Amino acid sequence: MRPRSITFVCIILLGLFAFNVLGAFNTFQRLEFLSTLPLAAPPLYLLARDAFWAAVFFIVSLSLWNLRGWARWATILAVAVYVAHGWAERLLLAQAEYVSVTRGWVLCVDVTLLAVVAWALLRRKTAQALKV
Repeated sequence: MRPRSITFVCIILLGLFAFNVLGAFNTFQRLEFLSTLPLAAPPLYLLARDAFWAAVFFIVSLSLWNLRGWARWATILAVAVYVAHGWAERLLLAQAEYVSVTRGWVLCVDVTLLAVVAWALLRRKTAQALKV
């Protein structure tokens, strides 16, 4: 039987998948307009980034739902790299003034996300369900 913690993490992962799919779709729709703006990164980078993370979260979510043994560590790694990538972009590419104002909130959300995912997947019941 699948523990509720795995279902909960899969819902989080599907939310991240949907967020990135919508970001890729939005970038694709506005590609021509975005090309005219003075962005720190080219619009194709934004499209590729969102498409990549959507694929990662879909694969990891599906693997975790199917109780693959490797999915636990892949999920923790994927979420950690996603958060680190977001911070790298925020620190290196962000040009808007409001970025410095929202850093505290984003840090709180990111730490909470990492803590919840790690706690849910490192529980003994989860490890037993994944046969690790």
